[in-house]
Amino acid sequence: MLFAVLKALKAKDVLKVKVSYRDSTLTSRTSEHVVTYAELPAKEAQNDEEAMLVTARQRIRCRVVRGIAAAAQFVGRLDRSSAVDQLRSTVDELRKIHDSIMDDLGEESRLDLTEWLDAAVANVEHCQRFVADLGVRWDDAWGRLKALESSISREVPTSAAVYATGSELYQAPGTMRERMVEVSSMLKDMYVARGLETYVLEQYQNVIEELDEKIVDDETLYTQSFL
Repeated sequence: MLFAVLKALKAKDVLKVKVSYRDSTLTSRTSEHVVTYAELPAKEAQNDEEAMLVTARQRIRCRVVRGIAAAAQFVGRLDRSSAVDQLRSTVDELRKIHDSIMDDLGEESRLDLTEWLDAAVANVEHCQRFVADLGVRWDDAWGRLKALESSISREVPTSAAVYATGSELYQAPGTMRERMVEVSSMLKDMYVARGLETYVLEQYQNVIEELDEKIVDDETLYTQSFL
């Protein structure tokens, strides 16, 4: 019976996406994509474990976002005590999410989830500290909470200063200096091989290095402004 059902499904469409839009000339167009049952990946045991891991990570992420958002509302009402309590309870709930699924995961997935939890907890506890610190203005604390909430909710990198040091959930790309030097050296070799001058490339490299240093300096000043 099951074999007959699967055989019948293989000829079926399981997803159809149809999009209507206007192109660059404002002409109305339609695009359609269909996924058939036969195109779905085969179900394996590792699919189940990966799905549980991804789900747990997302539950932790969403709980962090809700906790920080609620704390920011309390700070906006000048109620730091309630904000700290909210953040403390968020940490407890994060640990519960983590512990509830650990027995169903393999060793590698456990390490992955634990690292994710540790980073999430480190950031929430970091928020607890600066919210409780009366030396940090309430609007500064609110701004830092909202910046962290924004990055985690949208799953996009942001300035390293927004996160607890070493616990960046979505880390911004590092310096491109090494790659830039590599490409520049390659271009210089090509120019020299063709008897061309390389001074223009050197000028471009100097400008990029100056911009890179300015970015680092700006991030350092941003971090120090919260100390």
